[in-house]
Amino acid sequence: TLQLEENILIDIPPYTFLCYEIDRDNRKLGEVLIFREQEGDEPALSITARSGIWETGADGTLTLKLFDGTIKHQDPRDHRKFSSIIFEQHSLKLQSPVELQDADRSIEAMTGAEIREKIRGMKERGEPVYQLKTRYHLRSALAGAVPILLITGIPFGIRAEKKGKTIGIGISIFVIAAYYFLTVTGLKLALDGYIPPLPGAWLANTITAAFGSVMIIKSYYR
Repeated sequence: TLQLEENILIDIPPYTFLCYEIDRDNRKLGEVLIFREQEGDEPALSITARSGIWETGADGTLTLKLFDGTIKHQDPRDHRKFSSIIFEQHSLKLQSPVELQDADRSIEAMTGAEIREKIRGMKERGEPVYQLKTRYHLRSALAGAVPILLITGIPFGIRAEKKGKTIGIGISIFVIAAYYFLTVTGLKLALDGYIPPLPGAWLANTITAAFGSVMIIKSYYR
């Protein structure tokens, strides 16, 4: 089976996956991010897709069929340059579950010190590290998301109490959707090398915290 979890970075060498919606009953994926570090002559790449499905072959090989997305290949001579391919459908073959058991240890299972050591080794070999650094910073960003969303929700909760439960539910959906959009945007910009890894991983938290602080100040002076 495809060992993916919603909103969690998963390594299936040589790729790393991030999916925001998974329908296991129908084998469907929604909002998919895939990236691969540069390996030898193989350039680093990132794939984004609006949706996808997965199939398992008789030999256990997994195939992802992605729809409505973009593939970006990094120029190995200039990491700031990319070539882009827009696709309606793209298939990606993965390792079988048996091969996955022998794969390298997942980044999610590594400690911060181990990831920093891996980044240091990649730098010494002259390999690009912006994707791995983005994943490293994303872990702390996601951990900090809960208190930031709680703080942001305080002024909206006060308003919802005055205006009714329906308004409160609508505001909650809006805040979550906005945070999700900002997270995806930050990751795409960082994984494609347009902005540094740290601000890319923390983009959603930074904007949400700033917005929440302004709303709290406004509520206090009303």
